[in-house]
Amino acid sequence: MNLNVDYICQVFKQKNLILRLVIFFVAVFVLALNYNVFITPNNFNIGGTSGLAVIVNSLFNIKPSLFILISSIILLIISYFTLDKNQTYRSIIGAFLYPLFISLTEPLANLIIPYVDFSNILITIIIGGSLFGICTGFIYKTGFTTGGGDIVIKIISKYNHISEGNAQLIANGTIIVLGTFVFGLVNLIYSLIVIIISALLVDKILLGISDSKMFLIYTKKVDELQDIILKNMATGVTIFNTEGGYKGEKRKMLMVVVPNGLYYLVKETILNIDSEAFFIISDCYEVKGGVKKKSYSFI
Repeated sequence: MNLNVDYICQVFKQKNLILRLVIFFVAVFVLALNYNVFITPNNFNIGGTSGLAVIVNSLFNIKPSLFILISSIILLIISYFTLDKNQTYRSIIGAFLYPLFISLTEPLANLIIPYVDFSNILITIIIGGSLFGICTGFIYKTGFTTGGGDIVIKIISKYNHISEGNAQLIANGTIIVLGTFVFGLVNLIYSLIVIIISALLVDKILLGISDSKMFLIYTKKVDELQDIILKNMATGVTIFNTEGGYKGEKRKMLMVVVPNGLYYLVKETILNIDSEAFFIISDCYEVKGGVKKKSYSFI
């Protein structure tokens, strides 16, 4: 069977569709409520059309929900003619649902706000940034978006031939700088902290929390280290034949994946066996399969 990207995308679209839609609707609802309770009252500039809506609301008293809706419609039309049509279709639901939920959650937010203590700005930033990041992460994980700023980022990326990360930096950076002229430097700092917290949580939601560590090890005592790891630790070892880039030396490299709890033990074991060993340690967000993993189901 010949698999291609389009086929895989079609399978993904149908997989757990109902569950993904439920998660998407809940995430957008909480995102909108958070926007009305924590973001707008404190003039946090979170970038995208949401951040721009805060600025416009402050200057011209235009409701954020109305501004976001109009912006989203315009951007959807631009997206249809400039980007892949599938990307536009994935943004349609969120582009209309997000401003709708912002409007619908306003009365609920007005009931909640009197009971929220905004005097502790640090707590306000942490809660607002955390909810923003968690909801955004779940929205991305369902395969949908809320349109708006995501469309702008993709357009900048496509036509300027830069990564979406750099495009996001340009788009959101411009909006945040504009917000500084309206709300001041202190607000800029607060807004940046909100964005940093949310970005970290988006990564955690999408990638997961690392529960394992991967060691890539160059050592002169390959057999000895391999023997100790196999006999004393609940993990296996993979051996790669490699060639040094500088001297062209033929060497063996060990790859070992262990639970976080064994990280320090493995590190010290390597150094005790070969103090001159060269090794790299990185986070593993997901580990599947492997002979040892079948034997030790708890890792």
